[in-house]
Amino acid sequence: MRHLSLYLSGRSIAGLLACLLSILLAFSSVAQPTVQWENYAGYAPTAEFAARTARLSNTRFVTVGSWRSANFTVLYPLLTFTKPNGDTIRQLRVQSLQDVGLSDVSVAENGDFTAVGGSTYDSIRARQIPHGIICRFDSLGNVKWCRYLSSGSSNLITRIIALPDGALIAGNVGVIIQGATSQRVEVRRIDGQGRTQWIRQFGRDSNAKDFAALSDGSYGLLTDDPNRFAPPHTLWDFDQRLIKLTTAGDSVTSVYVGDSAAIEIGNRLIATTDGGLALVGKQSVQPSSTPRRGVLFKLDANWSEQWRYSFAPTTGDYDRGGELYDVRELANGHFLVTGLERIRGQMNEVAAPGTALWTWTPPAAAGGIFPKGRELLPDTTTGDWRVVGYGSNQPLGMGNGDIWFASLANLPAAATVNLCAVPPGVPVATFQPLAARPDSLRFSLDRAATSAGPVYAEISRVTWQWGDGTPADTGRAVTHVFASTTPVRVRCTITNNLFCSRSLDLFPFGPVTGVGLPEDQAPLPAVSVFPNPSASGQFTVRVSGAAALPNLLVVDALGRSVWHRPAVRADTFLDLSTQAAGLYLLRLTWPDGRTVSQKLWRP
Repeated sequence: MRHLSLYLSGRSIAGLLACLLSILLAFSSVAQPTVQWENYAGYAPTAEFAARTARLSNTRFVTVGSWRSANFTVLYPLLTFTKPNGDTIRQLRVQSLQDVGLSDVSVAENGDFTAVGGSTYDSIRARQIPHGIICRFDSLGNVKWCRYLSSGSSNLITRIIALPDGALIAGNVGVIIQGATSQRVEVRRIDGQGRTQWIRQFGRDSNAKDFAALSDGSYGLLTDDPNRFAPPHTLWDFDQRLIKLTTAGDSVTSVYVGDSAAIEIGNRLIATTDGGLALVGKQSVQPSSTPRRGVLFKLDANWSEQWRYSFAPTTGDYDRGGELYDVRELANGHFLVTGLERIRGQMNEVAAPGTALWTWTPPAAAGGIFPKGRELLPDTTTGDWRVVGYGSNQPLGMGNGDIWFASLANLPAAATVNLCAVPPGVPVATFQPLAARPDSLRFSLDRAATSAGPVYAEISRVTWQWGDGTPADTGRAVTHVFASTTPVRVRCTITNNLFCSRSLDLFPFGPVTGVGLPEDQAPLPAVSVFPNPSASGQFTVRVSGAAALPNLLVVDALGRSVWHRPAVRADTFLDLSTQAAGLYLLRLTWPDGRTVSQKLWRP
């Protein structure tokens, strides 16, 4: 007993010290957001609702959602274009698509964007239009094409994830099961023109909530599915269900996340840098004696719960309580969440094992209404955070509500999940002349001998760059007519479903010299920093071999932004003399998305 007591005492002291150290480290990163700007988009007495936002360029964002008349009789898809400073460029109601709202958006590589949505419950009840919809727009918001998608009584597409050759979309569909109408989750793979390639359905009385690409080449699908309470309860509850899917529609595994005596409904799912997942939503405990909670679940790589964070308003009820809408992982290992605390918006920075380091409520507008953030977007050009939600800068009336935009500084930088940690293998490709056309060569990719990368990845696109000035072609096997047999380099590039690429150079007419690399395959620019280390905290950043200048961002060891601005010339002076001694990270980001990082040391 004495040895056991000593052992436990030592273990307890060590555990206590470790706990205190973790708390001190966590609270050392506490930083309240600072509002850089905020704006509202909308007009009284109509209601504008924001669903999802995407960045189209360095100077243009698009937010998709819906516009509703004050008497709730008319509904249109809504596109809101804004500048980086939050100013509204244009709000566009797509009046050719009445009784439809938009719920998600994905940007294509050519600058177009695809939006999905469908009929809402009100529009179905009033007009009986049970359809999901997918539309392609150019960067200015002009409709290029739209497709209504219906399977049974499909009425809503909630999420879209882009693929190099199309997209995966998830929504809800009404079906007849054992003589009764039930709602199931429906997942479709579509091509670049919105045509369906396959359909899969899951669950019963289920809802599709979110999608997330995972580093093993699969996708996490978040739904809510009914489960019966454990005895002696006879009620049904809803738990968050996670389904791992491949791009072929195969279900690899599924798990439920939640408590048997509570209803959990998810809103957002993200992959995390440790190979796990994080999801947020709301939890209602049965029986309904406590306010609804906002909940963050952190899962490990096996999708088992590691820890959770929850909050319930001090005042509130079963229906009007807390809810979390979005979550982002931070570079310091914490999580940034945004949501609702009954009638007020709320944001938190949360550290393991579920500790809120700070709570911030957006200030009320002139009309006395508190805005609520629904979406968090890291701004890689400034290091700040862009928040999109809803509220109003005027007294709310019948059906009135506006889209709220804000930029927040003094927050840690966002973490980045490396989906290309396991890149595709080098392509195995061959070529041979055609007997009927001696001036033509047939190029083929051997898919069986070429790895797509991680275990569930697939080769989604094969591109051939001919080196003779003609446009590139795509396809597993293609024929090209060369004008002459002058030596050229043919580049075969494969891209997997996670947009990770690998290339192979072929020389069908012999070796070639003096051929420059195309811009999209150019090597990263050279970056040097001197002096480094710098006792004064003053550094010079030199960039060479770049056609464009990058944006510079410096974060400290806890991931907080301490310095950012665009480079103004090849040599840029960087002053950290007012910062504490220690290790910093310099991140350079070019307009084409390429990044280079350098460690800075101030002794």
